[in-house]
Amino acid sequence: MPRHALAPALALLLASSALPAFAADPAPAAGVSPPATSAQMAQLLAAAKMWEAKNRTDMARGILEKALLIDPNQPEALKLMGLIEIRSNRPAEAGKLL
Repeated sequence: MPRHALAPALALLLASSALPAFAADPAPAAGVSPPATSAQMAQLLAAAKMWEAKNRTDMARGILEKALLIDPNQPEALKLMGLIEIRSNRPAEAGKLL
């Protein structure tokens, strides 16, 4: 059998092997989002810190707002958001967070 004839079969095999992983995850109920894992929160915080270090407080603030929607009491997100507010000369907002 020529090699180029195996390519579609290989693609189909690879695609079908990934299907059980998707089928195993139950769909969340309408209007209910699944809880964020600590790994997801860590990714959000790392991204926010990266943007803050690049002086893109707008990007960092947006990511931190998402993190705080997931967990409004997340201490690292509150701390970084407070620092951004202080650096943005918004002490009243920083005081609410810190």
